[in-house]
Amino acid sequence: QAKYRKGRNVANLYINEVAATRALFTNNPNKSFCRLDIVEAINKPISNVCRIVYNLVDEGFIEVAKKDKSPHTGAVVEFLRLKDNSQLSIF
Repeated sequence: QAKYRKGRNVANLYINEVAATRALFTNNPNKSFCRLDIVEAINKPISNVCRIVYNLVDEGFIEVAKKDKSPHTGAVVEFLRLKDNSQLSIF
């Protein structure tokens, strides 16, 4: 019973992280974000953000807009954006 609750709590945390990431993009449809921007916005580890980003790209919700220097590190990184405004209807 306790094991089931723990698994359910982990699943709910992931759902909340995804919802927060979706909200970031839908509330800023004309802005692109690097992964560290998302880390700061949803306050989750980079590993969680990378997993969420891969899933959202795979489902066609977001896309790579460009590769450019990160304002955080100076390294060239991917910047992501909402794929198109028609996605707003599914949120």
